[in-house]
Amino acid sequence: RTSIGEEFGLPQGEVVTEKLVSAIKKLGVYKVFDTSVGADFTTTEEAGEFIEKLRSGRGPCFSSCCPSWVKYIEFNYPEFIPNLCTSRSPQVMLGGLIKTFWAEKEKIDPKNIIVVSIMPCVSKKDEVRREEMKIDGLWPVDYVLTTRELAYFLKKNKIDLKTIEPSEADDPFGRPSGAGVIYGASGGVFESALRTAYFKITGKNLENVAIKELRGQEGIKREEIKIGEKTIKAVVVNGIKNAQKMLEELKKNPKSFDTMEVMACNGGCIGGGGQPVPTNAAIKKKRAASLYEIDDKKEVRLAHENPALKEVYVNYLTS
Repeated sequence: RTSIGEEFGLPQGEVVTEKLVSAIKKLGVYKVFDTSVGADFTTTEEAGEFIEKLRSGRGPCFSSCCPSWVKYIEFNYPEFIPNLCTSRSPQVMLGGLIKTFWAEKEKIDPKNIIVVSIMPCVSKKDEVRREEMKIDGLWPVDYVLTTRELAYFLKKNKIDLKTIEPSEADDPFGRPSGAGVIYGASGGVFESALRTAYFKITGKNLENVAIKELRGQEGIKREEIKIGEKTIKAVVVNGIKNAQKMLEELKKNPKSFDTMEVMACNGGCIGGGGQPVPTNAAIKKKRAASLYEIDDKKEVRLAHENPALKEVYVNYLTS
């Protein structure tokens, strides 16, 4: 939402969410949902996993939204696989909800639904073909297009983001919280999960939901955060080389930190391998700043307060 506009000559970091919805609809797509709503579900589940690991003392909790990071752990540090959150990434979470909750609601056979994700990441193509992702024998996400591939597809069909009239994403998965939107920037996954974990632990919402100390493009960011009576040692990592450093540190000192977010791409998904090029530090900064600006303006900034999420948990997942 803050990068594809560059492919059409729009300013770097310009938010084009609603224009993107209209453009995708022109391609003949039936419904356009927002993956950041999937991020609200991932946040809620990851927050629960983080709290469980914290209380049980079973070692630090690692983010698992970045498929390149997950692969890196599996190939190089398999002893740390149990530390990865089991929660599915936003695209797979949303794809699963579309083919279960939404399919039942709309009385559509999930076998007749084709889900296409638009991702900033090439590795997301591999993620959706992991066997453990299947639900009743179906892939939650059928195809993945990168940001650049979608831009090419739109241009080929003479659809211009600069001139198209905006429209809103479809219900029930069209309105993410601010927490869901910031997933794309380094530190955003942990910040989002912390907002919800804080509520789950204390029963209160964070007064200041922005954790600015963990934002930015530095390779390794550390912060100690007080939640109730506990002080949480958090680490946010940019790039696999820096992740390796933290894993080696953890091998020497298992109490080094309590939770770690890792993004394989510097700056997070806003600097992903499927994003418009060129990508440099200044461009990534503008893309990230726009995500945080969206969050600042959102009426709902906490994942667990998203009305769509509440409906699914109350009327579907717990029924």
